[in-house]
Amino acid sequence: GGTNLSLRATRRIGDDLLIEADAARYRASDNHHGATQKGDDEPLYIDYTDGSWSGGIGWQTDRSNERLSGSLRATLFRQGHTLKAGVGYEENRVDQRQLTPWPGWILRTGETSYETLYWFVDDEVESRIPTAFVQDEWQVAEHLRINAGLRWEGQFFVGAGDSVAQSITNQ
Repeated sequence: GGTNLSLRATRRIGDDLLIEADAARYRASDNHHGATQKGDDEPLYIDYTDGSWSGGIGWQTDRSNERLSGSLRATLFRQGHTLKAGVGYEENRVDQRQLTPWPGWILRTGETSYETLYWFVDDEVESRIPTAFVQDEWQVAEHLRINAGLRWEGQFFVGAGDSVAQSITNQ
C-alpha cells in the first residue's frame, strides 16, 4: 500500500506578480512473505519433468519507495515581458531487502539434473535532484514572441553513509 500527499499554493500580488509553490510526498511499501514460518523457510521446488511445484513461496521481499518534492516559482508581468524564475527539489529513495531461503530454488530439469538458484539483495538507492530556472517571454510585436531562458539541473546519486556516489550536473 501507499500514501500520496500534495499541497499547492498560488498567490497573486497586485496585477503583475504571481507566486506559486507546491510540495508533495509519496510513500509505498511492498512486503511479500509466506503465510506461515514454514512457507518463508522452505525452498521452492520446481520439477520441470512433471510440472509440479512444492515447498515454500521461494522468496521474501521488503521494499519501500519514497518521493519528496517541492518547488517555488515567481512570474512577473511587465511591459510586453513575462519573466519567470523558480527553484525545485526532488528526492527519491528505494530501500529493499529480497532473499530466497537456503538453498534457494531447487529446479529439477531432467531425470538426474538439478539446479539451484539463490539470491540476496539488501540495498538502499537514493537520488537528489535540485533545479533552478529563469525565463523571459518577450512580446516584440502582435505576431512575434521571443522566448529565452536558462535552466540548471543536477542529479546526485547517494550511496552508503549518505555520501554522493555519483553526480550528473550542469544539464
